[in-house]
Amino acid sequence: MNELKIVCLNCRGINNSNKRRDVLDYVGKTKGDIYCLQDVHWNESLKESISLEWNGSCYISPGTSNFRGVAILISAEANVTVDKTHCDSDGNLIALVIKTLTYCISLVVIYGPNDDTLDFFKNILTILEDFGTPHCIIVGDWNLVIDPSLDTFNYLHVNNPRARQMVLNMQRELNLYDVWRVLHPGDRHYTWRQRNPVKQGRLDFFLVSSGLLNTVLKSSISSGYRTDHSLISTTFNLRNIKVGRGVWKFNNSLLDDDHYVKIVKDLTTETVGHYACFPYVRSNICNIAKSEIQFVISDQLFFETLLCNIRGRSISFSSYKKRSENNREKYLINELDRIDPCYHESEDTRTYIDQLNHELEVIRDKKLQGCLVRARADWVEHGEKPSKFFLNLEKRNYVSKIINHLVSTDKQDIYDQDDIQKEVTKYYQNLYKSHDTDLSNEDIFEKFSDKVIKLSSDQSRCLEGPLMYDEVTRVLKNMKNNKSPGPDGFTVEFYKYFWNEIGQFLLRSLNFGYENSLSVTQKQGVITLIPKGDKPRCYLNNWRPISLLNVSYKIL
Repeated sequence: MNELKIVCLNCRGINNSNKRRDVLDYVGKTKGDIYCLQDVHWNESLKESISLEWNGSCYISPGTSNFRGVAILISAEANVTVDKTHCDSDGNLIALVIKTLTYCISLVVIYGPNDDTLDFFKNILTILEDFGTPHCIIVGDWNLVIDPSLDTFNYLHVNNPRARQMVLNMQRELNLYDVWRVLHPGDRHYTWRQRNPVKQGRLDFFLVSSGLLNTVLKSSISSGYRTDHSLISTTFNLRNIKVGRGVWKFNNSLLDDDHYVKIVKDLTTETVGHYACFPYVRSNICNIAKSEIQFVISDQLFFETLLCNIRGRSISFSSYKKRSENNREKYLINELDRIDPCYHESEDTRTYIDQLNHELEVIRDKKLQGCLVRARADWVEHGEKPSKFFLNLEKRNYVSKIINHLVSTDKQDIYDQDDIQKEVTKYYQNLYKSHDTDLSNEDIFEKFSDKVIKLSSDQSRCLEGPLMYDEVTRVLKNMKNNKSPGPDGFTVEFYKYFWNEIGQFLLRSLNFGYENSLSVTQKQGVITLIPKGDKPRCYLNNWRPISLLNVSYKIL
């Protein structure tokens, strides 16, 4: 009940009742949940008859009795509901928002025009933006190929080159993948053919958003029936995935808030005063050099406590600020709805409406920028207005890193989350474990000693001992911004902004670690897996592990 199978076929005309029943019966034997049909030649007058013939839901974008027309037929047993629909007026496109128990997906079925037009594909982008779902599936007869070198046979020219380039751009911008090609990287298998002269092309295919790619169980091309096109299908495993809480990350936009900056500076002073040794006069503590203040706890524990206090205050402030901005946004929208009918009454009213709209745009733009940072989106044009489409980018990016299907080292399919975690752990433990060698340490050193550049005594002495403030300051200034933080959540931008307040305390903590050992958090890292391009994600060797380390450790 967690599987969803989508079947697609260019029918080459099934307006004749006998052929229609025959083809639908043939297609139905594939045991699909959703059937996406193109070139059905169904006009308005046939819609009622087809609805009666089909045992399930029926959505049609009619063409004429001998031209175009697309349809989506949903089996009565399919565990999906339809939330929104859209049809074009030419019988070339139909789109639905379908919901399963855990996924909300835009399903777009197309019969691509053969006149190399761009407007048709631009319209798809508009529909997806309006639907605003985290995931999308676009399927049908595209009348073009993605890779002419692999997807054509005996073609003299690239079919619809301008439209093809538009589709490639759409793939890049929306993170869409040709799912059959992902699972069959070098195979040549065509979905359309003509007899004389012999000519073939893979014109029918699924494009699937990255967040759904690792839910794909299989994608296949099989023989069609009473048509010159093959039948294509893709099966998804849409089981519910339980995810953890994740780790906290500092919101760099807080650094632009003067109120927040004052809170952190005051909190730092307060924490210093709380843990300074008793002989100090609390009111005079800010006049003592940070490098000289003595604490009742170790330098290392003090710095960890300071970060912990700042983290807690940052979380509460962010929650308050988000709640305030959401309430303000709701007020602005309600106020605009109330006063908009009065636009014509006076110049003051129009000025007031303009002010409300400007403030609303500022709030919405802040939300968009935050989403784009979290989604790592760098392709949005300057001045693009916030929308559901863009605000869902980070959700797509997050889901694309979820593993819900693995093929184990012994070729077994794994779907249970606990079993997947065990397999991942076993795989990387084996990959990174130390391996025995026949060479002793002395032999290894001897083998490479002629390639080793030895330090002079002055160089060696310079590299030993405690760190200096100028050293760590210089290192921090050279660090790049906009990088993912480690498990403590504090970013490079945070350290740079508050360096005058916390720099000396970090230095003292690191030098304490030199004499003793680093703190638990300084030694921690988070290993996350990133998919390697469009390779099959059910194999762990197609995931790249990276370690996210705390900025304090990177500075060290």
